[in-house]
Amino acid sequence: MLNCFTFRHVHCVIAAGIAISSLAPAAIGQQDAWLDLQCSYTPDEDGSWSDSLVCGPSGTQIYIRVVMHIPQTYHGAGLAVFNIQSDPGQWVAGEDQYDLSTAKGDPDDARMPGFDYIPSDQAVYNENGKFRVDIKGDAANDHASGIATYQAQPWFIGTLFNTGKSVTIYKFAITPSTIYSTGMLKLRIADGANHGSPDEIQYFSAYETASSGSHTIIPGAYGDTATIFIPAPAGSLLATALVGFSIRRRRT
Repeated sequence: MLNCFTFRHVHCVIAAGIAISSLAPAAIGQQDAWLDLQCSYTPDEDGSWSDSLVCGPSGTQIYIRVVMHIPQTYHGAGLAVFNIQSDPGQWVAGEDQYDLSTAKGDPDDARMPGFDYIPSDQAVYNENGKFRVDIKGDAANDHASGIATYQAQPWFIGTLFNTGKSVTIYKFAITPSTIYSTGMLKLRIADGANHGSPDEIQYFSAYETASSGSHTIIPGAYGDTATIFIPAPAGSLLATALVGFSIRRRRT
């Protein structure tokens, strides 16, 4: 498998038959190019997806997806390279579970069909209570690496090419099973600005026309966050403390 997509490994991209054209005009606004992180209780594409939800009892599976938005002037999505991380202290390895097989049944690849032209496995890492899903083999969190979702050239895949301007490129599931100190699991695709640093979006590109032989890099793409609120179960110290606080408030 090809697990080598970094800025320092451009030869891997060339070997995969990808040619990257010059940068798009600076006039393209960031609001037109972004990786949208969403969560839901169901993996169905036509289900209810949002940027936050409240987790059910321990063992409830939550689905996470990444939607790639491109400017309407482009023909279709190309390449995105990124990773997804949580805030520190919100993930307990061995108790909280994940499943990368949601997209297509592959336990090592959560990229959606059609956006997996580059062979590349992913893995989940735990760094002092910090969840991170990234390219397999990147335990050191090299910021020049990442999950590589790629749609091949329109002329190459013909009618299979997805011309959507908002397309799901990545989908996986997590199962929280513990009470976090913050009472939440906040996931993010960092963009070096409002959604965290450093910038973890290494590539973001799209095809300009149906006959494009290469994809154009779109600079300044936004990242996003998704928050899963985890209530304390009945009988826990946190739940007891909250009930006691409520009783005292009613008596005053």
